[in-house]
Amino acid sequence: MATYYVKTTGNDTTGDGSEGNPYASLGKAMTATVASGTIYIKSGTYNLTTTTQNANAGPVLFKSAYTVRVLGYETTAGDGCPTGDRPVVHANGNAPTYMIQLDGTGSVNHEIHHVKIDGDNQNTDGIRDALNANNIYNLSVDCVVTQCDGTNAYYGVRCVGCAAEDNDANGFDSVGICVYCRAVGNTGYGFLLNNYQSAIHCVAVDNGSYGIRVAYGGLIVNCTSHSNGGVGIFGFQTNNLVANSIATGNTTYEYDLDFWQTGTNNADYGAAARSTLYTNTVDIEQVTLSGLPYVNAPTNMELSNSADAVLCQAAGIGFPDGLKPDLGAMPLGSTTDELAAAIWGYSNRTES
Repeated sequence: MATYYVKTTGNDTTGDGSEGNPYASLGKAMTATVASGTIYIKSGTYNLTTTTQNANAGPVLFKSAYTVRVLGYETTAGDGCPTGDRPVVHANGNAPTYMIQLDGTGSVNHEIHHVKIDGDNQNTDGIRDALNANNIYNLSVDCVVTQCDGTNAYYGVRCVGCAAEDNDANGFDSVGICVYCRAVGNTGYGFLLNNYQSAIHCVAVDNGSYGIRVAYGGLIVNCTSHSNGGVGIFGFQTNNLVANSIATGNTTYEYDLDFWQTGTNNADYGAAARSTLYTNTVDIEQVTLSGLPYVNAPTNMELSNSADAVLCQAAGIGFPDGLKPDLGAMPLGSTTDELAAAIWGYSNRTES
């Protein structure tokens, strides 16, 4: 396996990608990749200077022929950015179609860990798959996408511990599965899930459209949806399961489940009532709260010590202890690497 290093002190002309003589951009490291391997990118800001993909300081297209893992780090390669000081790939006034594109197949599975994408309010997408909504082979771990004003912050990649914040776009679109992810302040949907896709332990707050929407055969489990511009949690078609979740203060409905769906052990509060149940939709043990159960919505969505919050905790609704949906303290660093490894067998390991 090949290993390359990228640092702000590197050089794309004289560097060779070694730790002592690194490159200065992800684009250069990607074009230099001649086999499957790992690219370590150190904390700092990496400004785009062009919209040409894989130019030295352009948007990054992962090579389709190799499995490539990009790992951000703070001090030591592989440290997982333990304080959250991720390397930042910044659009710098440029508007490429995307900032990062992963081109994976059934035998080639790319990963990107601990990287922040700042679109600089340009018409660009953040992290996306090159293929389509139902062809999901790639993984994003502990990444942040912000100020991307194209169509989606994330598209077509599985996500663990990721954030979509303040994008003039959808937060997570057709991402397969999101675990411990947050969508905050995006103008579109928080989570726009396709058929058989899932959101587990996710938070959608202050998005312009629906908080969490799933099409067909999906799971929404232990999620929180608050103060979004449409429905809080929406089962769009049939055969979805919504369980152990909280919807509060959303504009249209807290929950809207269409035909042949099941909602079980969920809680809601707000002016938007739960929608009228449709034919063959099951609604079990729904809990109507008397107030917001959070510590300090919308900044800290952790359950408080109120009677309503205690009721949710006792019923297993919302987040478990140890991984609270405080929007500033979601799982990060090595915690999300370990979580991704537990779910899919991926790990933040050193390649040699």
